Amino acid sequence: MIYYIINNAKYQKEPERKKGEKYGISYSEKYGVIATIIIINVIVGVSILGMNYFAESNLSDKDSTSYFSWMLVMIVAIFSSIIVLLNSKLNRVLQKRTRVLEKTTEDLVKAERFSAIGTLASRLAHDLRNPLGVIMTSNSIIKKKVTDEQIVKNTEYISRSIDRMEHQINNVLDFVRVKPLKIEKISVQELIDDCLDGMKIPKDIVIKKP
Repeated sequence: MIYYIINNAKYQKEPERKKGEKYGISYSEKYGVIATIIIINVIVGVSILGMNYFAESNLSDKDSTSYFSWMLVMIVAIFSSIIVLLNSKLNRVLQKRTRVLEKTTEDLVKAERFSAIGTLASRLAHDLRNPLGVIMTSNSIIKKKVTDEQIVKNTEYISRSIDRMEHQINNVLDFVRVKPLKIEKISVQELIDDCLDGMKIPKDIVIKKP
């Protein structure tokens, strides 16, 4: 199952917009590095033009030093602000991707465990049904050959017990197969009768059924 999911993930490409929505990536986070490089290049270009301008002008060394000092401070401030902003955004993206990865891993582990439980339940059901079939066959033969009413009643009780066990086995298999629930109408009276048939009620207790 894990191989199937990973294999499909390799060949199924999500649209860029859906990927961004999935991992919480905005355009500023995606193209932030490129924008930073462009801004730095613009600032460097302006600085070079300023250097050429002052080199050709007759400004004093003091004015030139002051200009370049302010220019350097501005470059460092802008660069630092951009780095801090990008780092904050990238940390949020990393946290979102980490949560998605943890959730996906948890779902995969649950799916693998559930699959193992389903395989075990199927084997147990098969191992239980074989002896139940033998018991049912033997019980049917006894029921046909005896004439004592008490023995016949006991064989009927055995048949109902086997049917209940089969029902429980089917319920377990239906649970591990994860198929939609099927709603159907049942008789409450029959349900009560089935429950009472499987109980040994003392003679001094009287049950009044509706």
